[in-house]
Amino acid sequence: MRHVIKKEEVAAAWVSQDRDHARTPTGNFSFTGFDRLYSYSTCIASRIETKKKQDVIFVTSYSYSVTTNAQLSILNDLLRRLNHTPIIWTPDSCPTTTSDLPGVWKDLVAQASELWTKASRARQNKPHLLQQGNNSLTQANKLVELFGADVVKGVKADTIEQLQEELRINEAILELAS
Repeated sequence: MRHVIKKEEVAAAWVSQDRDHARTPTGNFSFTGFDRLYSYSTCIASRIETKKKQDVIFVTSYSYSVTTNAQLSILNDLLRRLNHTPIIWTPDSCPTTTSDLPGVWKDLVAQASELWTKASRARQNKPHLLQQGNNSLTQANKLVELFGADVVKGVKADTIEQLQEELRINEAILELAS
């Protein structure tokens, strides 16, 4: 089995786990093992198994170089087509263990809050920013749904309720605007 392959094949091999390592001819898109996918030396996607033995793929939504963004695009297109594994888009992290997940949850909530704040000041892109913020909080909710309450351990219940209320309000605003 070849291990130096095209970038589309690297993404497909990592997602399908049909080989334990692969890379592009230039070496800028690669994986060794099934837990992380790299662009150059930066982890851009990772895989963590839930207690129910279900794989969840985490993909960074952070914008990098043109090459890395192209690799992320290939991966995202592939994941959307396959649509069999839960995917969580993270602001800037590549979690590798469940102990990393509370930090991912906090990052997603902070991103949602930042986007909602920008939307409140925006003159033109308000609906787009609200939707992006809503998407971030939806990803945080999905994380808790997949991995359980340990993800938000130590977070006050009223904080979570407040975030959910903000999400409902913003979804209503977007519905009215459309």
